[in-house]
Amino acid sequence: TLFGSAKYYLGVYPEELRPTDVFETMWDQSPIRVFYSISDPGRFASVVSFPVLLPAAVILSVFAVKSGGRGVLSGIIAGAGLFSALIYMMELPISIWLTPLMTVTVIIAGIWHINKIKIT
Repeated sequence: TLFGSAKYYLGVYPEELRPTDVFETMWDQSPIRVFYSISDPGRFASVVSFPVLLPAAVILSVFAVKSGGRGVLSGIIAGAGLFSALIYMMELPISIWLTPLMTVTVIIAGIWHINKIKIT
């Protein structure tokens, strides 16, 4: 956990070797920055939309598989959503706008798929 990591870090390194702003720089580390955008508020939209994107893309891909040949477009959109999640986890700059865009696209495609395509 984050608290355990902070306690370990503060216990291992003596106070004279720690940076003066250790509690601020702790939030800039790679895995923490992906899930908590405290240090970079510009990533807030992608942080909020990422937990919605993953289940929506998985559900849409299940719909596409169950629909057979009629769900090809939904499968492509679900694959693009999962690829967008991968880009988000790699922290590429494009993920700031791509993750919210793909979240909206996957949700709209899922609603369209439920209303228009027969799921067997």
